[in-house]
Amino acid sequence: MRELREAAPGAWPAEPRPRHILVWYAETAQGRAALQHAQSLAVAAAARLTVLAVVTRKRTDIGCARCRQSATIGNHEMEEIAHEALLAAAGALGRSASVAYETAVGSEAEAIATAADRGHADLIVLPWRRHRRLVSRRKPSLDERLRGSGSWQVVIAGRGRS
Repeated sequence: MRELREAAPGAWPAEPRPRHILVWYAETAQGRAALQHAQSLAVAAAARLTVLAVVTRKRTDIGCARCRQSATIGNHEMEEIAHEALLAAAGALGRSASVAYETAVGSEAEAIATAADRGHADLIVLPWRRHRRLVSRRKPSLDERLRGSGSWQVVIAGRGRS
């Protein structure tokens, strides 16, 4: 992991080089740090980069009519927020033929793993997250779940600045 954090552009530290890097992006300081880190890794490895926004949806088939309507509106709003996040990422990265932008629907681990599998990603970059103190110690973290669900490497970017 350490060598991946210190990769300089044009000098990939280890073989094999990844051909496709996937970064989970959200409009936060940690998300921007992950985006910058993924971009520097992609430049160093001469790899394709996919910026992913994850959309979680609420069920619209249960509850009263008002609850179902609120869930539908909330789902639409989440899609709009994801689209705006990808526009912000595109603005930060600039135009490049080797960068793709997409949204994925589902839980975080499921959506990221599906997008990584579909795009044949070799490396997943996640934003830094504070460990939750009240979560059971037996429940694996997001990066542990992703490491166990595919043949890709998982890297957690630095904290970023607020």
